[in-house]
Amino acid sequence: MIVDGAQLRAGRALLGWHQTELAAAAGVHWNSIKAVEKMGRISPPDRQRRRLVIERLESALEEAGIIIHSKPVGVFLKR
Repeated sequence: MIVDGAQLRAGRALLGWHQTELAAAAGVHWNSIKAVEKMGRISPPDRQRRRLVIERLESALEEAGIIIHSKPVGVFLKR
């Protein structure tokens, strides 16, 4: 589960993707990615409001080979 914006940026960096590439893979607007990445830790209320976007981003990253950890917080490439 993505718990902060830094995880999202790190996942994109491991893949060499820009926000627009992740947006296309997740089926969301790149402004949504920009908003999530600006957040520090994503609190439960924010996570609930952005649930659909965050789920799509997580799925797109995981399909591309990224493993997302919430405890301890980290992002890893499967390859």
